[in-house]
Parts: sequence; structure tokens; C-alpha cells
Amino acid sequence: MTMGLVDTSTAVSSHDLVVTSGYRVAGQCGLYPPGIAIGEVSRTLPPTNDLEAFVLVRPVADFSQLRYVLVLRQTSKACS
Repeated sequence: MTMGLVDTSTAVSSHDLVVTSGYRVAGQCGLYPPGIAIGEVSRTLPPTNDLEAFVLVRPVADFSQLRYVLVLRQTSKACS
């Protein structure tokens, strides 16, 4: 997977864990709660501009072996 919108001043190394951060914009909660493991940085790509960098991420889940999926539903408007 390719992850964009990485700040060019952020130090990213191979094998770093990528997790959801959770956020709030104008009082609205982000889509995903914080702390969910997404994957591991497999490679950093040289920035093509001064605004964002890109990294390649190896997913934590082995999608070829996935049999069940848990769906998270937000039941309230409060962020944790």
C-alpha cells in the first residue's frame, strides 16, 4: 500500500508501525478510532515535492487468509 500526505519533516524508517491516529475536525470525529494497526513501513520513497512524502506499507493483515471481518460502528457522536 502507498501512504501519502506524510509531512516531509517526519522521520520515517523501515519497520515503523503505522497505526490510525484518530482525529477531530470541527467537532466531528474521524472515521477510525486511534491505535488500530494498519501495517509496517516497508520502504520510504524520496519526496517529489516539499509538501508531502510517500511510504510503502506492508499490511498487518494477510488478506489472502482473511475469513472474518469485524465491522466497527460509531454509536455516539463523542470522540474517545
